[in-house]
Amino acid sequence: MEFLKVRYLVLYFFLLCINNLSKIISNKSNSVLFTDDTSMIIINSNPLEFRNNINEVFREINEWFQGNLLSLNYDETCFLQFVTNQLIDT
Repeated sequence: MEFLKVRYLVLYFFLLCINNLSKIISNKSNSVLFTDDTSMIIINSNPLEFRNNINEVFREINEWFQGNLLSLNYDETCFLQFVTNQLIDT
């Protein structure tokens, strides 16, 4: 019984912390939280600004994790970029 109380307490603490994450990230990204997965959506048509935004968001995330005595698992962190070819009507 005591184990279940501790487990729920840990889960509650995790949920409190992770919900706070989306509030501290800059306006350069949108966050999507689902159970223990977090996705950061960054949109920018300028490749240089896009790269800078990604670096800033990762820096902010890493600072948040360190401040909450957590660590970001880079082995399970993925980066996925979608690129579209825009057709120009003439």
